[in-house]
Amino acid sequence: MSKYMEVQTELKDAATFETALTAVCQDNRLVVEKGPGLVAYGYSKQTVDADFVIRKRQLGAYGDLAFCKTPDGIKVIVDDLDQRGQEIVRQVKQRYARTRIEKLARARGLEVQEVEAEGGAIRLRLVVPDNDRQNRTHVRRGR
Repeated sequence: MSKYMEVQTELKDAATFETALTAVCQDNRLVVEKGPGLVAYGYSKQTVDADFVIRKRQLGAYGDLAFCKTPDGIKVIVDDLDQRGQEIVRQVKQRYARTRIEKLARARGLEVQEVEAEGGAIRLRLVVPDNDRQNRTHVRRGR
């Protein structure tokens, strides 16, 4: 039987989460409802209060996909039988990680480059921008 499951995530930065969720929804042509006091509906009249909801009719799923802000980060509420909703959650987590890395890299003056790895995976490489390399003085030790 289908039921909602709650998953606490490692998504702690609410602004980065919202950026990631918005980007994933745009990529998948989904509309996300935002705001406190939303109600997400699951299979067989299950309900949960949420801050972000993607409706089940868009996902072709058993229940709405919901995200709730908590003091510990973002909690995901997804139907346990809903593969499409779980795929969206996976994409949000990936986009969150990338957005967070890019934000931290920029703060340190680095650029992020994509490098394709085996099996179609993508790796991120942090590099010093070319203009910074040219401005650095190299010190030679010894003779």
